[in-house]
Amino acid sequence: MAIEQVKTDTRDDIFARIRGKVPIPVVPVVAAKVTREANNPNVNAGTIVRILRDDQALAGRVMAISNSALYRRAVATTSLEAAVVRIGMRNIRDIAIALSTKSLNQRFGPTEKRLWDHAVATALATSVVIKICGRRDDAFVLGLLHNLGKVILNNVSAAEFERAEAMVSAEKISDVDAETKIFSFNHAEVGAATMLEWNMHADHVDAIFWYRSIAEAAHLSTSAKFLAAVVNVSAALADNMDGDNLAEHETPLPKLVAIARGDGAKSLGLSPEQLVVVDEEVRALCDSERSIYD
Repeated sequence: MAIEQVKTDTRDDIFARIRGKVPIPVVPVVAAKVTREANNPNVNAGTIVRILRDDQALAGRVMAISNSALYRRAVATTSLEAAVVRIGMRNIRDIAIALSTKSLNQRFGPTEKRLWDHAVATALATSVVIKICGRRDDAFVLGLLHNLGKVILNNVSAAEFERAEAMVSAEKISDVDAETKIFSFNHAEVGAATMLEWNMHADHVDAIFWYRSIAEAAHLSTSAKFLAAVVNVSAALADNMDGDNLAEHETPLPKLVAIARGDGAKSLGLSPEQLVVVDEEVRALCDSERSIYD
């Protein structure tokens, strides 16, 4: 569950410490090209399509996402160009970056698969959480990126990352506290530092940096606070989204009550009863669409 962490250093202090100890990865090549072109006000969909075709796996996921619940319309997209138009230039840049982060794993064993599956479940959950809040914001990309820092820490030292993971159950502490004990910073901080280096939107950087410290995020913009709370709740719900046929199961009510008592759900005004509905919808969505991102 996404338990809040208290921060004692400033964001800039933490980022400076991270840069001195963690090799921040560069944006994957195709995503970097998409980013450069998408920032050009005169770019057209054809240019983005030609870039995406250099990475068939990424192109296929973009096609699938354009026909997913997130962007689905009455008529399905049947070409990559139509998919780019439907997603929009504003979103295609961030989606290309987020989907490309899977390639940052130096290996892809059980740990890496679990991290990616959790990212996908969190991303899918954000759309349901936002809908029940009556908003039209889009936090899908933030869901995919929320544990980018875990991927990076695992790349830095798989053994130390595994030790931090084991410490969570052994010492009954949160993952962010365990990571801080081992690495001197946590995954949310590392992920946000990376997103800043990648020139992602300031509100998105803040949302990831603070998503585990909602109570201390009062100074953020209204948008960043909302997005941080959405990711907080979505990540907590995703903790119980392992396995297949998720719609046949449900998160235990005490777990949902605990999430409802957290600062993320309180910030969004979500009750345990609403989270029961959200949990059911997220499970059905994961069953139907998670394979798109494999």
